[in-house]
Amino acid sequence: MSAEFDRPILCPTDFSAEAGHALRWGGELALRLSRPLVALYADRFLPPPHFTAQQIDTLVEELDKSRAAARQALIDQTGRMIAPAVATEPVVVQDLAVPAIVRLAAERHAEMIVMGSHGHSAFDRIMLGSVTERVLRLADHPVLAVKLPAETDPAAFPGVRTILCPVDLGEDARSALLLAARLAAAFEAELQVLHVAESAPDPSTERAAQEALCAWVPDTARTSCRLHEVIRPGKPAEEILLAAQESHAELIVLPTRHKLFQDVTVLGATVARITRHAPCAVLTVPVV
Repeated sequence: MSAEFDRPILCPTDFSAEAGHALRWGGELALRLSRPLVALYADRFLPPPHFTAQQIDTLVEELDKSRAAARQALIDQTGRMIAPAVATEPVVVQDLAVPAIVRLAAERHAEMIVMGSHGHSAFDRIMLGSVTERVLRLADHPVLAVKLPAETDPAAFPGVRTILCPVDLGEDARSALLLAARLAAAFEAELQVLHVAESAPDPSTERAAQEALCAWVPDTARTSCRLHEVIRPGKPAEEILLAAQESHAELIVLPTRHKLFQDVTVLGATVARITRHAPCAVLTVPVV
């Protein structure tokens, strides 16, 4: 098997229901894309700094047991959420979650990172950022943020029948479109390629916009799946969220450009809003 097909789906977990649902998604993606899956649990496993040497010796033994218990819990969770046909590797590391995820994704050349979104308060999401949003900012890999709807069984996979891929007709958005087309082919889903025009066009400019979008879509994407081009006027974030709701899309795939602000990478406002408020899973694809 080539190195390309060895690139895993990386699924971090904290054993929550949301993380379990993300594992379910990751297992389905690994199965459809013929990829192995790496399930990651990260914890510092460190004793408090005020402990005495004797207390630390005792605690180190307990921490060793905790690492073993974490590994077994990881094996148990993947066993519940992932099909036996998927080659799955449990990995437990002693580190903070975000650096562990970013580092392992780089070391394993991950196909994508699949994570649960916990949906904390608006203040936490905007001012502090969840682990998922921090990974999204820092990772050079596609990141799939999966939400667990209320009263939904975490082990239930919703299926993927419609994929929405918003594009701005720039050359650097093609990688997201091609990945969306691959996923649409893998799930036998319809791919809706959406371009949002800032102003409402008249009939002639609308036809021109439709023709430009059709010309922009590569033939490789068009021939690999059922593809439908859509033009909508309005503000990008609002129209993308509305289109996802109206089409009952299970997945949004969109390119993301990281911006540097005081030595910290930040998400564009449109990408951040869609990631937080979309009614479905969102896969962000970094522009290289």
